[in-house]
Amino acid sequence: MIMISLFILTFLYWITAALDVRINGQLELERKYWNQYDPTLIAEGIYCLATIMAFLKLLYICQLDYHLGPLQLSLGQMIKDVVKFIILFSIIIFAFTAGTCKLYQYYEDMIQIDDESKIKTQQVSSFVNFSATLKTLFWALFCMSPIESADVIIENLPGESENETIINHHTFTEIIGYIAFAGFTFIGVIVILNMLIACMSNTLTEVTENVIVEWTFGRTETYVDFMLTTTLPPPFNIIPTYVGIQPIVEYLKVWLKPTSNKRARWDPHHCFYIETLTEENNVDFSIVMSQLVQRYFRKKDKKMEENEVEKVTKEIVELRNLLRDALTTV
Repeated sequence: MIMISLFILTFLYWITAALDVRINGQLELERKYWNQYDPTLIAEGIYCLATIMAFLKLLYICQLDYHLGPLQLSLGQMIKDVVKFIILFSIIIFAFTAGTCKLYQYYEDMIQIDDESKIKTQQVSSFVNFSATLKTLFWALFCMSPIESADVIIENLPGESENETIINHHTFTEIIGYIAFAGFTFIGVIVILNMLIACMSNTLTEVTENVIVEWTFGRTETYVDFMLTTTLPPPFNIIPTYVGIQPIVEYLKVWLKPTSNKRARWDPHHCFYIETLTEENNVDFSIVMSQLVQRYFRKKDKKMEENEVEKVTKEIVELRNLLRDALTTV
């Protein structure tokens, strides 16, 4: 639904841009003069996101393969781990952002000039405001923020004479900034990021150990999903399929040549549909599907219980070996 909504918004903004050109002219105006919220720019940005989401649906095809299917299933399970990581990381990054931007906001745009070499040194804009601090700490998670981000630069102070200036240093503030920056790097990169990697590895191991059941169920779910849809996955959805054309053909056949139990109908609520005069109750199908689903979950629970029993048995054997070695030593 999100992908379809983005495509619809793209077309609406393209229509808005065409109407704007028709009303105000300036068809040949270069892009560099456009307003930052020009409808064409917004449409291109939304279209970029929608295209990425559309092509990512090709990953569902990988779920049909025996070797790529478990990886696809693991990727879906890892999203839960990523969401948990995002919640923890959001609290940490906002805490450090609130502290460091308050510490550095006074030094924004300060420039220090060396009296001898006349070299200008400007205060780094890494922590001078909330948005800059948030951006710096986020890229620090990927080790892409410079270490000079925590430097404190103070502009020259007037000296005793006109040509003499005094360079002041707020060493304590700079030390606190470096401690905060190093603390975030340690917590975010070493602790939280490695914890996420460990959780994702555990998820991959769980799927791999139960690969037959997980992959079979996931592949069946993919088949059912594609059988219920009337189009191929993007970018092949421009090709009409028999499943999409079949309802139209059946409606035209019933409309042109009605049968004793079927009529072609139309109303504002349901549009075009085929009305069946005799009721068809297929109870066997629902019973069989319910039994299949229950059998799957029973096998899954039984497999988990067997794994737990194997772990306990292994621990008992290891404990017995340790006790035997200890008694033998004594």
